[in-house]
Amino acid sequence: MAITANVAVSNQGFSMNGAYLKIPGVKVRKLGDGSYRIIYEVRIFTNQSARNAAGSDGRQPEPSVRVKGMDQFSATYDPTSNANPWAQAYANLKTKTNLLASISDA
Repeated sequence: MAITANVAVSNQGFSMNGAYLKIPGVKVRKLGDGSYRIIYEVRIFTNQSARNAAGSDGRQPEPSVRVKGMDQFSATYDPTSNANPWAQAYANLKTKTNLLASISDA
């Protein structure tokens, strides 16, 4: 699962059109008040070919681009629903229209 989007790389002064975004891991955490949150990281690649060159774990070598404010997100999670945490993380990432444009499934 992955998405493509246009990403403004404001801390480096350029934008990437058609960037390939992948979530390498999702954690579900129970908070002290009994609620749950998913926490996920986002890896941004210039395109799918760059991602495929990263290896099976997406970490060796590291061709992803670091974008300030786009490295980690969290969202509310309901463990009693049948929602897959990964699918929910991607759905939440797609709502980040202040950071992403032209979002679509890869």
